[in-house]
Amino acid sequence: MRAASVPARTAARPLRSRLAGDARLVEQVRRGNEAAFEVVFERHGAAILGFCRHMLGSVEDAEDAVQHTFAAAYRDLQLGGDREIVLKPWLFAIARNRC
Repeated sequence: MRAASVPARTAARPLRSRLAGDARLVEQVRRGNEAAFEVVFERHGAAILGFCRHMLGSVEDAEDAVQHTFAAAYRDLQLGGDREIVLKPWLFAIARNRC
């Protein structure tokens, strides 16, 4: 089972947000940029998986928790709002609550 499913990038040009900070990525995801969310997953997915594996003691359960974590994060970012999010600790909080 894959840790999380993210949509493939459809833009022909390289994504500049790979070099962007987390705040810029949050802004881009809120605007509907799916490629920015892929960068979020690439940047933080492995650390979240390691954290969940430590918390749960099972690779399979950790993969499920990661999938739920990123799905919840994506949903929340898509709902809009302008509250400030510090991405990395916010993702870890979602993962902790899921575990």
